[in-house]
Amino acid sequence: MVAVPPSPHSHSLRVIRATSSVSTASRRVRRKKREICHNEHYTKLRYGVYFYVKLGSMMQKSSEKAKAIALRREGKTYGEILSLVPVSKSTLSLWLRDVNLARPQQQIITKKRAAAQRRGGAARRTLREVSTEQVIIAAQEEIGHITKRELFLIGIALYWAEGSKQKDKYPSARVCFSNSDPYMVKVFMRWLRTFSGIQDDDIELILHIHEVQKSQVPELQKHWLGITGLQKKNLSAPVFKKHEPKTLRKNASQTYRGLVAIRVRRSTILNRRIKGLVKGIIASVK
Repeated sequence: MVAVPPSPHSHSLRVIRATSSVSTASRRVRRKKREICHNEHYTKLRYGVYFYVKLGSMMQKSSEKAKAIALRREGKTYGEILSLVPVSKSTLSLWLRDVNLARPQQQIITKKRAAAQRRGGAARRTLREVSTEQVIIAAQEEIGHITKRELFLIGIALYWAEGSKQKDKYPSARVCFSNSDPYMVKVFMRWLRTFSGIQDDDIELILHIHEVQKSQVPELQKHWLGITGLQKKNLSAPVFKKHEPKTLRKNASQTYRGLVAIRVRRSTILNRRIKGLVKGIIASVK
């Protein structure tokens, strides 16, 4: 193997390359220094502005905290303070957690909370009433027109729920329908006139009322005669219920119009027929 002698220019080439690399690095360093010197004023100004703004923000927060504490000691609620001091609720809670209030301020805040609860309750009640009315209207539209057969079945169901039934002990019970709902009474009267063949002369109207409302009997009888479409000759003697002053019933007030019983003379056969109709409904839905 023959050794190749080194070129006389190889060392010089390495030196030149090294010198070139150092020169390039030096130029980068000098350029960076010039950029730093050039931006020195801007850098100082930037950090000076930042420090000033940060310090001003801290001073502003301190002022807002003092204002929030002062408002709280005046009896202001969190909501009222937040409308005057632009901070988050969590920050406000942190500021005010150690603020002790005197009794007058506590009473002021308690009254304001109670008033807010009443307003909230009233708003929810209004929304509920609107929603309820919408549901009722939509349901009412679902019914549409009632056919004669549907009215026939409705009347049977009403008597099944609110009418007197014949039992083994009372096999000759007459038809008697009792209720305090004027609309239910009106529907039953429509059914009675349409399907039973009963004349108004065979119907008795009996008012059941509390003893404390004796003075209202003429007015209440007139009210139920208007609901049923009957005449004064159809009225029977009212029945007075013993009044319990401590009763929990909601219909014992002066707005209560009593309960009315519609009793039909000579209606034993009709009552038995209604019993058969009810059994027919039961059999058809099994």
